[in-house]
Amino acid sequence: MEVRIVLNIMWVAIGIGVVTIIPTSLFFFQTLNVEMIQLISLLCLGYVPYTIFYKSIPAQWQAPLLIVNCIAVISIFYYLAPYMGHAVFYFVPLFGMFFRKVKLFIFSVVVSGIAYIGVLQLVGGPETDWVYFTMNLSFFACYNTILYFLMSVVVSTTTSKVEAEKGIESLILAIEMVDDYTKGHSKRVQEYSLLFGETLKRAGYPVDLDVLSTSSILHDVGKLQIPAAILQKREG
Repeated sequence: MEVRIVLNIMWVAIGIGVVTIIPTSLFFFQTLNVEMIQLISLLCLGYVPYTIFYKSIPAQWQAPLLIVNCIAVISIFYYLAPYMGHAVFYFVPLFGMFFRKVKLFIFSVVVSGIAYIGVLQLVGGPETDWVYFTMNLSFFACYNTILYFLMSVVVSTTTSKVEAEKGIESLILAIEMVDDYTKGHSKRVQEYSLLFGETLKRAGYPVDLDVLSTSSILHDVGKLQIPAAILQKREG
């Protein structure tokens, strides 16, 4: 997934977080205390520098730096409000999973785990108890294992779809080699079919656009079994 899309998802999550914190604080404390104002400010401003400047960062560093930015914000959030618990660190691997890259996901898990342990040493509290701490790390490990398998399924599905698309492209090239006269015809039929399909779907008809896309571009696949002499024969 592109950094831009993950960043948009992150901002939506921040908006939900802010909308949740404000009424919760007003309900329990009848006011927004200093701590809540700090948390809201952190969520609203913590990603602004990255959002403004990420396009100027080399492409290979954009995703890792976004994960580091996320870990930094979450760490400060936990330091200011340790009563929120270690679960706040669960968001980092979740965003890491969105990139669908194993190395980035492992990076997000390891760094968020290190950040949790480091901040925990600063804030202290009941989570420093060995039993409690071990239990939290066990939950964290189980959670990330589940995320890893989910990501593996998504990546496998995406890879299969890409391979299928490459196979279809190869078939279309083979068809056009047999009948050069209709070069580009299959692609045009697919485009027109999808236009009709999208219009019908908006009108409420149950149209499967993926099936329509594949079937329309392969409608001439039978030409592969017809002799070129027949296909290329011209009248007169």
